Amino acid sequence: MLIGGLDPFYLPLLRGIEDVAAEHGLLVLIGDTRDSAAVAETMIRRLVARGVAGIIAASVGGIGRVEGGSRRGTGRVPPIVYVDQPERTGHVFLFDGRAAGAAATRHLFEHGHRRVGIITAPLAWPNVRQVFDGYADVLDKSGPVSIRRWCPRSASSRSRPAAQGWRGCSTWPVPDGSVRGRRDPRARGPP
Repeated sequence: MLIGGLDPFYLPLLRGIEDVAAEHGLLVLIGDTRDSAAVAETMIRRLVARGVAGIIAASVGGIGRVEGGSRRGTGRVPPIVYVDQPERTGHVFLFDGRAAGAAATRHLFEHGHRRVGIITAPLAWPNVRQVFDGYADVLDKSGPVSIRRWCPRSASSRSRPAAQGWRGCSTWPVPDGSVRGRRDPRARGPP
């Protein structure tokens, strides 16, 4: 199991995979690719060379096809199931990003918030675009609201996009009693 980062979001998925694997007498190895396509490619090659039965790659976008790998000397690459990568074909498991973005935005409106901002990675990333589209769908139907969106044009590092987003948030007047989520260490910025 390759995962793009050690994020609590994936814990239920990881537990489910481990439960099913245990039922079949299989062991799950988990590798953190640190959101690096190069690290993911290297890990896949190492796993293939050691004859793994299959690979699950969750949010490790940017990786190409593994060429020239061998499975116990057979020259075959095991099945790879891609998770949360809408641009993939073949064995793919997708979350409903559009519905998730809509549900999160509706939740804010149901609690009385009328000024909503969103910080995203580049919208060119397929799973990011889906979440943003769900957010926009709800805003389009919500009548007069104040909205803001901050999105870097590129994402050469996680810290730069988060910092740009927080700078954008900090320029928006914040009324008393507002809430800013800062649980994710990648989203730290000015208070």
